[in-house]
Order: sequence, then C-alpha cells, then structure tokens
Amino acid sequence: MVRDIQDYSHSSYRDYLGSGSAHFTDTSFVLSIIGQEEFILFHAQMGSERCLDTIERRVLLTDEQARAVILELLECKSAVDLQKLDRGARNEALKKLRAQGISIRQLSRLTGISKSVIEKQ
Repeated sequence: MVRDIQDYSHSSYRDYLGSGSAHFTDTSFVLSIIGQEEFILFHAQMGSERCLDTIERRVLLTDEQARAVILELLECKSAVDLQKLDRGARNEALKKLRAQGISIRQLSRLTGISKSVIEKQ
C-alpha cells in the first residue's frame, strides 16, 4: 500500500483530478455531485476505520503461556477446572482470559469448553 493515494497506480484517484493517464474512467457523475474540491477534501480526511496496516498485532501466547495465565487467574491446578465452575463464574473467567489475549480456539483446546460457548462471552 501507499501513504499517498496519488502514488497508488491502480486507483482512479488521479483520473478524478484530471491528471490520470487512463481514459476509461467516467468521473462525470461523481464530480457532478460533489465537485473536484470536495472529492479531494473527502479523500484527505482521516476516518475512524481501522485498516490492515494500522491494526496492532496481538502477541500470541503459546499453549504453555496460556495455561499459566489460566492457572494463575483461576487459582486452580488444571485448565479444565474451568468446566467445574458455575455458569456465571465460568463466563466471567472466560471474559478475563480473553482480555489476557488467549484466543477462543486456544481456550477451547486448553479447557475443553466449546468454541461456541466461549464466543458468546
């Protein structure tokens, strides 16, 4: 990807500015609605959308690390002890474990609780 949309060669942006080399982009409809100046301003705004290049990478825990987090948080001897808790306590524990960065799939694998139950928390 590029930092400046004008540098992206596969975009029609330059055609809307009148500086593109492609002659097959029909810019008349869009420009008749908002005009070239508004088109430029619209594309200059930073949105609240999160793009792939700005998503913070989550640190993945190994199973051993995840198991240690589970044992410490629940103060238990085994990760499968989570199954023995009543539903409310189990669900709260699952939320806390997810907040610690343990993935749904990993929680399911380590605790024996189904992914669908964990996903609901």
